Amino acid sequence: MKYPSFNVKEFLIPEFTLDSGKMIRFWVQIVPEKENQTDGYWGVKKIFEIIENYNSQNLGVKIHLCPGKLKMSLFDFIKPIKVGQYLDKLYGQKSIKIKNDLKAFNIKPEYTLRKMGRADQKLLSIICGIGQNDRVAFDFYGFAPDTEVKLLKYLQRKLNEGKSLLSFDNMEYKDKTIDQMNIENLIIKRA
Repeated sequence: MKYPSFNVKEFLIPEFTLDSGKMIRFWVQIVPEKENQTDGYWGVKKIFEIIENYNSQNLGVKIHLCPGKLKMSLFDFIKPIKVGQYLDKLYGQKSIKIKNDLKAFNIKPEYTLRKMGRADQKLLSIICGIGQNDRVAFDFYGFAPDTEVKLLKYLQRKLNEGKSLLSFDNMEYKDKTIDQMNIENLIIKRA
């Protein structure tokens, strides 16, 4: 899947190609340079809207968007659901593999969903999304450095299985040593 360069308000998204077994990691200029500019989180939300619009056009290739927080119904607050029950309900037999993947992040099946922190909910969302889809988009915002290291190891395994990933992170935290063969780092800056 090849995408041309385009603008989202003042942000320039560079041209990129999303291949099987490859991750595009966009490093977004979050902090505004001028008073009248929006923050970079707005830009990423807008890019997710563009992906949703693309997905709704039924062109055959869809990119699954991992929400930052799990959607729970009112019933989930009345009768709290455990992670294991949630996975079994959504994925049936496939939930066994997802539960195993979650062990690396210390997310246990007996944890109550609504009591989980935002970072753990986001990890659950990402791991479920990657477990069920070939092309996935998500963001790294809010993860502690050690969680990010574990997540990158997990993502490398999934890339080796042929998954295609789009991710977003804060450019202020970009480390020059993170370039890897199957992860392409691109910058999203204000034009």
